[in-house]
Amino acid sequence: MNCFRWFGFKSLDEVDRLTPKEYMMLCEAEKLKQLDRKAELSLNAWLSFVATATKKVGKSFKPVYPTFDSFFDYAKETGAKVLVYRFPNLFGKWCRPNYNSAVATFCNNIANDLPITVNDPSVMMTLVYVDDVVRCLIDTMDGLALADRSARPICRVYPVHETTLGFLAETISSFAENRTKLGVADMANPLVSALYSTWLSYLPTDKFSYGLKMNCDARGSFTEFLRTANAGQVSVNISRPGIVKGNHGKKNIGKRALRLVLTDNHKRCRGCGCRCDCAHNNSGSL
Repeated sequence: MNCFRWFGFKSLDEVDRLTPKEYMMLCEAEKLKQLDRKAELSLNAWLSFVATATKKVGKSFKPVYPTFDSFFDYAKETGAKVLVYRFPNLFGKWCRPNYNSAVATFCNNIANDLPITVNDPSVMMTLVYVDDVVRCLIDTMDGLALADRSARPICRVYPVHETTLGFLAETISSFAENRTKLGVADMANPLVSALYSTWLSYLPTDKFSYGLKMNCDARGSFTEFLRTANAGQVSVNISRPGIVKGNHGKKNIGKRALRLVLTDNHKRCRGCGCRCDCAHNNSGSL
């Protein structure tokens, strides 16, 4: 089981080819990796504690290390331009999973058919997409920084997405489900669009393409490609010569059919002997 759990093996044939010595070396390497991860987590926890540490000065407590005020004091003394950003939770393509980003962990696990854990779906999350951070920083270099109006302003990145942990898990899970249900994510929603781009970056290369169900009979075939909640579907309908499909009415539905027509006039399509056109079907048509 360790071969599949730790080493990423995909088949029993790979296990059979492994010698006992190689197996022991891989186990030892995995144990060392786990120790490295624990040491890194411990170091980050300690640094986080140190960064917020305080010391008692008289009757009050003050930070052990300089705060942002030091930067603003420097700007006042020298005339240098100082901009301070405080980023909320960042997410984006190729972020390290199973570390400190729920989005990265969810995207990685769901894209690779691994389980995810959601202890409290109602937990609120404040997120910023890394592409938006880069855009805001470029705007800053162009003199377009967005900051509050206090004496010592903090710059902001935008847009900031407020959502729940449950929404993240449900939305990212739907991306994988849409491959079988032929659904389409709500790309008009900026957060969903950014999450979808992030999820794609974790998709293994052997999962880039996936099969579609072709419904075949003596008349030809019908294959659904996409289904939308409010804009119909995209499908491929192939008819054999002399076959007419349809002969049924639909109320208040408008269709467009992209037709590939074979023709003897090679000049109509630069020598390939076919042409494409789009045909409207009005409501209630066959």
